[in-house]
Amino acid sequence: MGIVYQLTFFFVLGLLAIIVAIFVFSVSQIGRATESASKEQQDILNKQKEAKIKQIEQIEQQLAKAKKVGQLNESELKEEIKKSKEEISSYNTQLTHIKERVDLIRRKGAVIYPGIAFITSIILSISASGLFETETHLTVALWLWIFSIIILVFGIYRVFRTLGAIEQVTVTSQEAIEKLPEAVKKP
Repeated sequence: MGIVYQLTFFFVLGLLAIIVAIFVFSVSQIGRATESASKEQQDILNKQKEAKIKQIEQIEQQLAKAKKVGQLNESELKEEIKKSKEEISSYNTQLTHIKERVDLIRRKGAVIYPGIAFITSIILSISASGLFETETHLTVALWLWIFSIIILVFGIYRVFRTLGAIEQVTVTSQEAIEKLPEAVKKP
């Protein structure tokens, strides 16, 4: 069982080394990510503004119509308001996803969280190995190793999210889209 703890240690150590390369690559993409996020946020805000103006006009028309007829259709107005709230919620969700994508590429998302997870996993794995070798607290050693694996999985999850965000930024950048036809030309 001691070999399992040591394998975990070396695996985590290897992953810790990968974080540096990921950070270097993410730093090279942060400008694009910020620019892309800024454009996307502006587009969403413009869409939201246009949709709100349109909905206000519809509600005003319904109110004018209701004044002429002398009857106010409250259910239609409530339905319009509900639709407006749903659209606002949708736009807010999109804005949150854009912000998260940029945050994943920054230092905290790309290095700090996975790095802390991997270092903690290393410490727990070393502790588990030491306890296993002394054969005094085997149950504690097993639990430390299990926690080490759980924290390791969290660190790997954060690395994959960062890589996914980097991929989105590089694939969605206008420069990549413009160069795509040249890249797929047959010689």
